[in-house]
Formats: sequence, structure tokens, C-alpha cells
Amino acid sequence: MCDAPRAIFDVAVDIRVGSPTYGEWVGEELGLWRMGDSCWSQRVSSMAFLTLLPDTEVQYKCTDYYAPDCDGGVRWDSLPIAWPLAFGSAPVLSGKDAIAPEFF
Repeated sequence: MCDAPRAIFDVAVDIRVGSPTYGEWVGEELGLWRMGDSCWSQRVSSMAFLTLLPDTEVQYKCTDYYAPDCDGGVRWDSLPIAWPLAFGSAPVLSGKDAIAPEFF
């Protein structure tokens, strides 16, 4: 077992309208260069991550080609996700994430 530092906090949110777990989330800290350290998410979930180390790269494995018309986003603080942020700090957001709508 490798004690590699944790590189990201990875989150999946259930976005299936009508689901008994609609809006619920799960999060997991994933390690740096650990074999098998990954998360699998179904197509009906929304994914997000927070990098915990500088210069972190994230790779996604997908089951289909990227479809920009199906791409969306949710405002990072519109769900009660326990983001592991330092007290009083705010994340650095991409332009797309900065204008994402709230989750409803």
C-alpha cells in the first residue's frame, strides 16, 4: 500500500430528477500516482473536483466521444458539499465554472 499524497477531492452528484437520492453527493480524496485510485460515475451524475496539490492534472476515461451540446455545469457552492478548503479561502474557478447556474 502506497501512502501517496492526496491530489484531488472528487465529487459525484445525483442529478436524476425524481430519484430518491436527487441532489445527494459522494466525495473521495484520490491519491497521486496510485494504481486503481479512481472513481466511476454513471452518466446521470454531475462530476466535480478540487485539486489539493499544485500543478495537479486530472484525466477522465469516458464511454463515448465528447459532446459539447450535452456539457453543463452547476455552481460549486449551490449544494452542501463539504469541500476541503482552507478556512476562509475560495477556489480558483474556470470561466465556465464561474458562471455556472445554481443546482435546483
